[in-house]
Amino acid sequence: WDPYFNRTWEHYVSHSYTPAQAPSDRPGVVYRDNVVYLYGTIFRAYWERGDLNLRRLVRNCLRLLLPDPLVRTSAPATSEVTVTRLGEKTMVHVVNYHALRRTVHSETLDDIPPLHDVEISLRLAAAPRRVYQVPSEQPLEFTYEEGRARCVVPLIAEHGLVVFEG
Repeated sequence: WDPYFNRTWEHYVSHSYTPAQAPSDRPGVVYRDNVVYLYGTIFRAYWERGDLNLRRLVRNCLRLLLPDPLVRTSAPATSEVTVTRLGEKTMVHVVNYHALRRTVHSETLDDIPPLHDVEISLRLAAAPRRVYQVPSEQPLEFTYEEGRARCVVPLIAEHGLVVFEG
């Protein structure tokens, strides 16, 4: 949709929303041949205003481009998930990062609510021999179907490392 007016010094609305005027003949998102084009300053707008609709838009575009990602998890968006391979071990590291903005210049980690029953699904060429948490080496039950190993991590406090071995 075209906006009712462009936000300039001549036209200003205090709550950062300009109502729609009429349907536009210009697309906002184009997807073709494994390429997605997003019109506008989507990433800057999300950075400045944190609009969840923009985040969902980008997430959905990424799902079009990568329908079978290396790792999937039920961890919340406040978590950071990375995958590292070392020999026959594939490690999934979940950092439970729940920052609070208390001042204009800093984010703090005062109280980190633990994560419970975090599901991890990892694309692997073959079933692992074992799956366990580090450093306790507590074994985790897992399944392997259609090229994916799945497990549930019962508790992640500040961070958790899961190893898919073999």
